[in-house]
Order: sequence, then structure tokens, then C-alpha cells
Amino acid sequence: MLGSMQTEADEMQLDALKETLHQLLAEQRLAVLSTDSDGQPFGSLMAIAAEPDLKSLLFAPRRDTRKYRDLQSNNRASLMIDNRSNDTTDFHRAIAVTVTGRVSQVPTEERKRFFRQFLGKHPSLEPFVRSEDCAHMELLVDTYYLVQRFEDATEWHVDQ
Repeated sequence: MLGSMQTEADEMQLDALKETLHQLLAEQRLAVLSTDSDGQPFGSLMAIAAEPDLKSLLFAPRRDTRKYRDLQSNNRASLMIDNRSNDTTDFHRAIAVTVTGRVSQVPTEERKRFFRQFLGKHPSLEPFVRSEDCAHMELLVDTYYLVQRFEDATEWHVDQ
């Protein structure tokens, strides 16, 4: 019986975590993409959109950028999304999540899904996203690292 109660508690905790992630990802439009640039970390501000199942995050870099070249040589990357206001209340109220995984180009046959999700959140970026210079990318999530109230950390390892 204890095992089943633990499983229910774990499921409730996972449901709460997913709800927090859904809310944060719905509210926030930008993230910092971190790539490996010739052995050095490199951060880029990116517009993002989350898939409803939280298994991937979508973004659209130009093909002639360092971040795009970095991802071609090493597809491991992370995105950091937060809701800080740059105020002292952030120490108690801010939420930040680091999302790790592998990045790949969205296959041609799945571009409609990409456009629906990404442009649904960022309609003003349509001319840019539909240009030939733009790559349609997704981070396939391995792990979410969520931090709330400055030090309350939770991990979710996503099954792909």
C-alpha cells in the first residue's frame, strides 16, 4: 500500500511540475539558448514555443549565425527560461527552468506542426520564420531543471 501511495504522490508532484512548466512556457516568449562554440559556452536570446506534451521546444535561428553553426557541430544544447522582473521579490517569486537536450531540424513533413505552434505564439515573426534563411529547429528534451523560490529545485527526466 505504501508503494502505491508513493506512486500517487510522485504522480501528483509530476502533474504540479508540468502545470508550472506549461504556465511558465506559455507566459514567456524568450529563452537563452546555450551552445558549445569551439569549446566555449555561447548564449543567444531566442524566441521559443513549447509543444503541448513538453517533449520539445521550438526555435528558429538564421542559418548564417554562430548558434546555427554551433548546433551543426554539436547538437547538445540547453535553453534557460525564467520569469524574473529584476526586482528583490525575485528571490521569493521568480521561477527559472533550464532545459537540456539535443537539437535537430524539424523534418519537412512536420513543418506544419512547427508553424502552427511557433507562429501561434509569435505571429509577428512570420516573415522571418518563412524566409529561406531561417532554420526550423527543436530541442528534444532530456531534462527540465526547475528552480523556484531561489533554491527549491526539481528535475524531470522526460521519456521521448
